[in-house]
Amino acid sequence: MKFYDNWAKGYDKAVKEGAKVNIKAGEFLVSLLDKFNLRKNIEILDLGAGTGILDEILVKHGYKRITLVDHSKGMLNKAKKKALLKGCKFVEADIRKLGLKKKYDVITSLFSFETSYFGEEDMPILFKILNKHLKKNGLFLTLGHFRFGEYTKHFKTLESGEYRLAEVKDKGTFWTDYFLGRKGS
Repeated sequence: MKFYDNWAKGYDKAVKEGAKVNIKAGEFLVSLLDKFNLRKNIEILDLGAGTGILDEILVKHGYKRITLVDHSKGMLNKAKKKALLKGCKFVEADIRKLGLKKKYDVITSLFSFETSYFGEEDMPILFKILNKHLKKNGLFLTLGHFRFGEYTKHFKTLESGEYRLAEVKDKGTFWTDYFLGRKGS
């Protein structure tokens, strides 16, 4: 985590001046949430929140009840300084060991919940964490670059209803994959 703690200072600048992928991905994620006509007062858990780029976008779109989780203290400290995120909660934790005492309407993860960060052996643990923290009929949405075969088989452990896998391209400048799932009964 020291790498991410050190990178936290320049992370937002690098993302905004570089490919801007996280910002475009965040806007896309919000558009998916809006398609479900979710109330703006839903509770959202953002796993691997980093400096809160996604969460700033969520707040700008009216979503206010957000808990940011990241393993990097430096990334969370950067997020805490952002005016838009003053009303949010912050949790420094390894996602694989997360044990919050509540469930959420929506769990999001922007380029953090993927097999490039976690090994195949971590996937069953990560999906147990999702099940533990997601309300019945809750929504899980993650964006990133995935190895489909590995990811899909674990996604089915969360999902008893619908799930979607899609490749998204936007004028050649934005490419990602997303999984959208609703926790069944």
